[in-house]
Amino acid sequence: MARISGGQVICKALSIEGAKNIFGLAGDHILPTLDVMADQDFRIIDTRHEQAAVHMADAWSRLTETPGVCMYTTPGFANAIPGLTNALHTEAPILSIAGSADMHDLGRGAQQEIDQVHMAAPVTKGSFLVDNVKRIPEFIARAMRLAFSGRGGPVQLTIPIDKQEQSVEEDEAVFI
Repeated sequence: MARISGGQVICKALSIEGAKNIFGLAGDHILPTLDVMADQDFRIIDTRHEQAAVHMADAWSRLTETPGVCMYTTPGFANAIPGLTNALHTEAPILSIAGSADMHDLGRGAQQEIDQVHMAAPVTKGSFLVDNVKRIPEFIARAMRLAFSGRGGPVQLTIPIDKQEQSVEEDEAVFI
């Protein structure tokens, strides 16, 4: 089997879930994944503000009944909070993915570090830190099920940059 990066795992998992459009704002902590997406069948809609990205994903998901996916980097994630709040109240099934500093540096004052998981918890149906590249497909599938179950709503995944860059054997990442 070939080795694939966490960014490739993210893209494959999103494709399995039917995500084609990604709304976001490019930044350092998500570049490994955006680089992979640019070479695949994704439509990346780069916005000027993270809140706008969430509102666009909100509208997309409610109008098409397909996943609304938005991505951004660490400090910009704070700008996404009002959009996630609106998405929760409008019951929009959104997957919000934010990059962050390396796992090793989290909690140690990493550059531009904020506690995304706890920040998003009150305004999402679930907020999770993906700490293992092999579990990315599991987290994405779980987030999508949660976003679409019952009353729809946003789910936040924080995927550190080192997990996006880390490589694993393709068969080690179990796609659901």
